[in-house]
Amino acid sequence: MAGSDHHLTGAPEASEAAETTATSVTAVRRGGTVGSKAPGREVARAPADRRPGLPTPRVTLPRDGEPRSPRQARTDETPALRSLDTPVALPELPGERPFDTRLARRDGHLLLGAQLGEGGMGVVLAARDTELGRTIALKTLRPECARDDAMVHGLLFEARITGQLEHPHIVPVHGVGVLEDGRPYYTMRLLSDLSLGDVLDQLRRGTGFSVRNYTLTQLLHYFRGICMAVEYAHARGVLHRDLKPDNVLIGEYGEVQIMDWGIARVLPVAEGDPGMFAGAPETPGTIAGTPHYMAPEQARGETALLDRRSDVYSLGVILHQILTLRLPFEDCTDEAQLAAVRDRLPPRPRLRAPERDIPPELERMCLWALEPEQARRCPSAIELWNGIEAWIEGRKERERTAELAGEQAALAEATAGRYYRLREQLKALEERVRSDARASTPFDTLPLRRERWESALELERRQLALARAFAEAVARYQHALAHAPTDRPVTSGLARLYASQAEDARRRGDGATMVLYGDLARDAWRRLGMESPANLAVRSYPEGATIRIMEVAGAESAEEDAAPGIEGALDAGMAPCDAVVLRPGSYLVSGQLPGYREVRVPVVLSPGESRRLLVTLEPWSASLPLVGHGDALLALQQAFHVAMHERRLVGVLVVGDAGIGKGRLVVELDRFLDALPEGIYFSYVRVSSLHRHVPFHAASRALRHRFGVRADLPAHEVRDAVRQGVIEALSEADSPAPDHGRAAQLAELITSVPGLGGEGVGTDATPGLDAVAAAMAEVLIASARERALVLSIRGADHVDRLSARLFRRLARALADVPIFSVAFSRGATTLMGFSQTIRLGPLDLEGVRHQLSILLRGPASQALVALVHRKASGNPFHVAELARLLVTTGRARWADHQWELVSDAATADEPGPRDALFAGLSGLTREERRAVECAALCGRVFWADQLSAVLGASCASALEVLADREVVVPQPASRLRGHAEFAFRHNELPEALYRQADPEARRAAHAACAGWIASAGLDELDILALRARHLELAGRSADAEPLRARLAEVAAAWEPAEAAPWFDGEAGGAKSQGPPA
Repeated sequence: MAGSDHHLTGAPEASEAAETTATSVTAVRRGGTVGSKAPGREVARAPADRRPGLPTPRVTLPRDGEPRSPRQARTDETPALRSLDTPVALPELPGERPFDTRLARRDGHLLLGAQLGEGGMGVVLAARDTELGRTIALKTLRPECARDDAMVHGLLFEARITGQLEHPHIVPVHGVGVLEDGRPYYTMRLLSDLSLGDVLDQLRRGTGFSVRNYTLTQLLHYFRGICMAVEYAHARGVLHRDLKPDNVLIGEYGEVQIMDWGIARVLPVAEGDPGMFAGAPETPGTIAGTPHYMAPEQARGETALLDRRSDVYSLGVILHQILTLRLPFEDCTDEAQLAAVRDRLPPRPRLRAPERDIPPELERMCLWALEPEQARRCPSAIELWNGIEAWIEGRKERERTAELAGEQAALAEATAGRYYRLREQLKALEERVRSDARASTPFDTLPLRRERWESALELERRQLALARAFAEAVARYQHALAHAPTDRPVTSGLARLYASQAEDARRRGDGATMVLYGDLARDAWRRLGMESPANLAVRSYPEGATIRIMEVAGAESAEEDAAPGIEGALDAGMAPCDAVVLRPGSYLVSGQLPGYREVRVPVVLSPGESRRLLVTLEPWSASLPLVGHGDALLALQQAFHVAMHERRLVGVLVVGDAGIGKGRLVVELDRFLDALPEGIYFSYVRVSSLHRHVPFHAASRALRHRFGVRADLPAHEVRDAVRQGVIEALSEADSPAPDHGRAAQLAELITSVPGLGGEGVGTDATPGLDAVAAAMAEVLIASARERALVLSIRGADHVDRLSARLFRRLARALADVPIFSVAFSRGATTLMGFSQTIRLGPLDLEGVRHQLSILLRGPASQALVALVHRKASGNPFHVAELARLLVTTGRARWADHQWELVSDAATADEPGPRDALFAGLSGLTREERRAVECAALCGRVFWADQLSAVLGASCASALEVLADREVVVPQPASRLRGHAEFAFRHNELPEALYRQADPEARRAAHAACAGWIASAGLDELDILALRARHLELAGRSADAEPLRARLAEVAAAWEPAEAAPWFDGEAGGAKSQGPPA
């Protein structure tokens, strides 16, 4: 307990100002400065009975030098005991505070013990009242102050005020008297040495005991006692003026007592009267109190404005300390602190101590009490407490509802755990049922069929059980949120539950359900504030599709009955697209490609998720049926399942002539892969005869598609994209933190391959085929730990020798990795080895009948079937084209419930496949016909500007007509940036047009094409090969030789010295009798 001296003794040390309690000051303003009270200044005595109920203390003091006996002093102080000649025998109750009598000195009926505190004018001693048998506290003046009348009156004034403020939370005064040495004193209850300031200091240091025992609730309980005592004092017309944690003592049983009323102010009765201070009218301009706890008007010395709101401000500072463990202002000097209180706004507690998780309502109450403008400040201590008590009561209700929410959350977690277990069991059972379906045959034994049927029934039962578990878990979470709407674990659990349903819907291919639960999960994430963006990287198959991303709008943003559309969609550019940053939610990813159907894939993105998406597009010809090759499709599907479930590489080669149905088989296989519940990594490459002598063309194109590298990227961007793809592949392996150094090494090896940036590598600098194969194998093995790999090669008979060698080395290294490789070829001879070969043959008569019935949507007559079968030779493409020709020209019509040949058509010239090919050219203008004929001389794939150079005129309008007729198809990803690229829809038409062209016209066209390509200034290997091919066909083999030599030089850097020549006797265009592919 501190003494009651209240004068400015100097500025505390800077280090102490912020962490220790501030000192009390009583100062008298003189000329705008604050100084200590002048020695010897007379303090005016207060007139007797100026305030009713609080008379001036009347104490008989001895004259100077007059001795007093202990007996006399005792009877003067305790008149009720004057008649007693013997001590009163008192019982000693247990639990009394220890008092060391050995060092105590007697003063009348008091034993004066150790000093408890000391100030500038007074001291506090422990004392023992021998008459009542209790330990008390005695406050008296320092010996040198005992003859100062002002100090004597100040002490007695403090005793009188404290004694008359009888309240449970104000220290009680027991008596007033004079010691044998003439010093006045008063006695009061002796409390523990623990103050609220000590408690807050312990909490600031983070001691374990204080953190466990002095919770916010307990501190607010202490604060309630302070508010109640202050409100009582105000009702009695007394301001404390020095409220601070150090002046609040806390007893062993939680008692709260306000001490040190030495600078209290007795409010005037009438307006304009001065208040009483230290037993005398208060001098205007007096600044009394502790600077850190002063109200602004108190710090300015505006004594006439002091009222109960001034103490309320001090209560606000105490509340600020309770909430933040820091003072609002922590200036080092009293002058700076007074200036801060006068001129600055108090800081918000939640900003001052963000780690303390301060309730907003308590912050509001604290700032209300700390309002600098008196008129806007909380008007009373009781109103301040009422606001806090309302929060406490609300907190009790919140704790009750939180307890209920916790019970519901525990039940929800248990139910959700059951749901997730059932979900995993269901996945395993689904896979078993699918495996049984694949393995079943009509010849299975009855017990085996029963066993598989029981599994299917069990699957249905588990699906119902899973749906019930999901509904129960959602209901439990919703019940918990009804009690605690902002509970983060509960909301997170519900979001995870919804996200699992969205994922299951995605695996089933149920886009509507996926979006439904994806939106529910998104709403939960937003309530959690989980708005970290997601990343979406998109590839397309075939590559080069235009990608647009549109968010699936909810009811709050979509027009009534409106469906999501392209309008307002994000244009992500041409696939492959780098990671597109999106906010979490549900999206439709649109892929558009000329000659292909637009596809829209629903996607649900979680906060912070990185998703890679493959958009598979189908050509318009996909509407044609797959007839006669169902067994081939089934064989491909079974081979895929063998690779996945036996965890090994399986390679299948599909062989068939042009138009035999390989394209339709590719479409059906793509559909099968898209419908798989598990994700796969898909890569494909299309190779033509032109690429047979382009080193690593097939391998580099397959890797470009796997890593999402566009054809028009410069070499350094190709390396960056591959490096990022390698890092992602390694991240999907067991280690969550990939070795970036190793990733850079692998990427460097992979990008050394020509076609990925390694065209300029010299013979001595190549890392070698084995090193590259090992690097690729390491990346693919890492990728396959997460998902199976699928590689599709079209034109496998044209794969270059180096790519074939690389593929064979990879096959040996990846023999035990789940990889499914399917290749399509016209001939059975390839440079690669496959474990299985599927040969597609022509349709028989019944196969043609079946295809015609599907194409014509009705039965065909025997004559019509026989004609088409004979002319098409069972080729499904020719069957479709002939059927189109017969129907569109009126040679076949619907009659007598079937399609029949028109009577005169049976004897007329029978149309053949060539007629069907050229039927699409009928009705063209002369310019349009010439354009398509010249385009065939340029090659199956050509550029519009290239065709214009051959024609000597613009071909834009002609190409538009040809594209509308589906003779040619615009290509999305041009190999030459800025030049529109086109391709013939079928290979047979340009080949037929090329064969019928005049040889001289052919040579001139090839020369013009080679010149135009040279002017483009590109040196990619496939472009060099195309230019060389045109020069050869133009009869300029000598000009083509340097280009062929360049290709051979690049190849030689990777081949052994004893390898056969790269072109192997094909110089001069000996095998180049058709248009460039």
